[in-house]
Amino acid sequence: MTQVLDEERVERAAIFDKNGREIMRGDVLKVYHFTGARGKLHYMYKQAMGTRQFGSNLQYMVFDHLNLDAEHYHECCDGRSLPDYEIVQSIDCKFDERPPFNVNTGSDSVKTAQGNHSPSTLNAETE
Repeated sequence: MTQVLDEERVERAAIFDKNGREIMRGDVLKVYHFTGARGKLHYMYKQAMGTRQFGSNLQYMVFDHLNLDAEHYHECCDGRSLPDYEIVQSIDCKFDERPPFNVNTGSDSVKTAQGNHSPSTLNAETE
């Protein structure tokens, strides 16, 4: 489940991980995939390759699957928070110093945004 929080986030042409940090070019993300036997969580890893614009005024982030194929997918940079995505590495290794976007005030903040949802509750919310 994704959500648009306010107009300021849309104007920034960005998308955010589950901790409220902006996803930027070069970031490696851990993405929830499924819950297997005995409740084991399975994840995939993706890399943000940069943004592209397709016909509209919105930017789209290009995500690579970290394999040798040329396949990739896009996510619209419309201010959404992606609750199944978490930044685990960045090019400059300073992603944890990026100020998280505060869900309550709609601005950058030093405090961590409270948006951590377990994948099992996310599946229940989308059905």
